[in-house]
Amino acid sequence: MRGPVVPATMLVEEPPGGCGWPLASGVVMERNGTKSPNMQGPATYRICVRGHLAASWSDRLEGMSITRSNGGEGEETTLLVGRLPDQAALTGVLNTLYELHFAVVSVDCMEVG
Repeated sequence: MRGPVVPATMLVEEPPGGCGWPLASGVVMERNGTKSPNMQGPATYRICVRGHLAASWSDRLEGMSITRSNGGEGEETTLLVGRLPDQAALTGVLNTLYELHFAVVSVDCMEVG
């Protein structure tokens, strides 16, 4: 037997750090006064993946800058940094990395708005 139907909006977790309220600019203001991204707003992201990704992939990855490096213990990594219009674009970048078989080490939101 199925339980009650829950609207999708009720399934979304609160942003880290507590409740927020939506702003016209597409960000959420946290109780402590910091901004965090929401689904519609632009933001600058930093994505680190294992392995070396050629700079020629930048166009396919929403124009993100691509920097290759050698991490600790000889691990090859690639750092992608760029401003994305919304989280749909971020999802597209992450899906492309998945299709290319790159393991994502981290995704950081550096700046909102």
